[in-house]
Amino acid sequence: MTASAGPALKRLHREFGDRVAFLTLYVREAHPGEHVPQATTAEQKMAHARAYRKRDGLSWPVAVDAIDGELHRQLDPKPNAAYLIDANGNVAFRALWSNDERALREGLDAIVSGPPGAIGEREPRVVPMPNGLGTMDAILGDAGATARQDVLRQAPPMYAMARLAAFFGPLPPLGRGIIAAAIGMLGPVVLAGGLRQLLAWRERAGGRGHA
Repeated sequence: MTASAGPALKRLHREFGDRVAFLTLYVREAHPGEHVPQATTAEQKMAHARAYRKRDGLSWPVAVDAIDGELHRQLDPKPNAAYLIDANGNVAFRALWSNDERALREGLDAIVSGPPGAIGEREPRVVPMPNGLGTMDAILGDAGATARQDVLRQAPPMYAMARLAAFFGPLPPLGRGIIAAAIGMLGPVVLAGGLRQLLAWRERAGGRGHA
């Protein structure tokens, strides 16, 4: 999910970066692997943050949380949220997903044009989730087999959809994720329909056998 946010955040930075200070907080690896393990020292966590900034080509600072994730826990332990802080230092807006470009643009517009104060919160999943699915398989591959196994163990349906999305590689991440999510949702429906047809056929066949 974090990797899918990079392009959206860079577009927003080009639009609002002269009026809003952008800062990314590196908190932890949601699914560590043998190539990108969970950091156990401050130095290792700093190295991970530098690699992440370089990988996504971010032009703004990346701060690094404490090893135990103290700041992350105080904000909210969700891994990919975005927060907008007003001129008074108050959290004025939160988006559940940092790749939710539309929600963040609305919040940034309100921050730069309106008076200080609470603006609100957005937690949509319709676009952010498939957008993340479209990048997940490649990122897990970079992290290593352990990361894949971790997602497979914790969220088998998401892992399956991420693997399916990878087959549509020529499409942009959002397109890949939408197709995979659609297939994932339709699969059980098709299976249920097939089972109903099979049961109906068996009932008809059984009726003919007794005629």
